[in-house]
Amino acid sequence: MAAVVHTSIFYFCKLFRKVMGTTFTEFVSRTRFEKAKNLLLNPNLRISEVAYEVGFQSLTHFNRVFNKITGESPADYRGHLPKAT
Repeated sequence: MAAVVHTSIFYFCKLFRKVMGTTFTEFVSRTRFEKAKNLLLNPNLRISEVAYEVGFQSLTHFNRVFNKITGESPADYRGHLPKAT
């Protein structure tokens, strides 16, 4: 059974940053993009499927944010991956 903790969002975020050394939003973003990178290893998944799987409702927004974080588009990132033989 999960415990219920009554706390404000502000306090949670403050504690999270103190313990983790990063903001909750940054942590979630980093986690989503690590998952996206792993999913891009599968050439059978379309980039749009990867975007929706990690929580983006818009492929355009996913491409824009991915490019901002990694410095390249998801397609370019996938193009640098070793080809399966």
